[in-house]
Amino acid sequence: MANLVVVDLEATCSESPTEISLEAMEIIEIGAVRLDGNLNATPDTFSCFVKPKQNPQLTPFCQQLTKIEQTHVDGANHFAVAGAEFFQWLGDDAIILSWGDWDAEQLAKEARDNQLVSPISQSINLKREFYRLRKMREGGLRAAIDRAGLAFIGQPHRALSDALTTAQLAPLSGLSDYDPLWQKLMKISGKTALQLRPWLRAKHPLLNGQTPMHLMLNVAGRQKVANILAAIDQELGAISEHTDSATRR
Repeated sequence: MANLVVVDLEATCSESPTEISLEAMEIIEIGAVRLDGNLNATPDTFSCFVKPKQNPQLTPFCQQLTKIEQTHVDGANHFAVAGAEFFQWLGDDAIILSWGDWDAEQLAKEARDNQLVSPISQSINLKREFYRLRKMREGGLRAAIDRAGLAFIGQPHRALSDALTTAQLAPLSGLSDYDPLWQKLMKISGKTALQLRPWLRAKHPLLNGQTPMHLMLNVAGRQKVANILAAIDQELGAISEHTDSATRR
């Protein structure tokens, strides 16, 4: 099973890019949750504060946005230590999922700056995958959660809360390389993921004019698809058992 982990970072920031530029931002909090084989969040989580070096004093804007206090980062380790602990928790050949590309890029940057060996083998931009599946312009995390009919978990702009919230969208983003439901549909249809998408977007009379894709875009719909596939497997198993029994006679 792939080592899939949803990661979110909080970083030093300011209202003005002249105060803290994008290039000068540093990680101040790491939050992550490991996914199971069905792309659902597990109880295995990671959370820690990180003490920044370049701008050790948090701006009022950053504190107000994240609700991270100065004492939180003052008592934390620098990324050289905190990052090493996080990478150890991640484990080998980690595939990280994040809302956008920035988190993966920032982890790689700070790993290089601190001469740490990262176990991350691949990163997936979940924002891109979520909105691409829906043929929509990319939007924010809150908008995606609302569209999926889900609820935000915890405090926004806190690393673990954002990671747990983002993790809810992993099964709804068409990650065909890792999603057993998509793999089952591809096996049954004999189609690749790209070939399957047009079929899933075609209206079906048995779905009251809705499309199979509509079911795949929300939690309840996915469960219906899973139940249908399980019923098919059970029926095929019963037929196979009956055939084998008749052959033995």
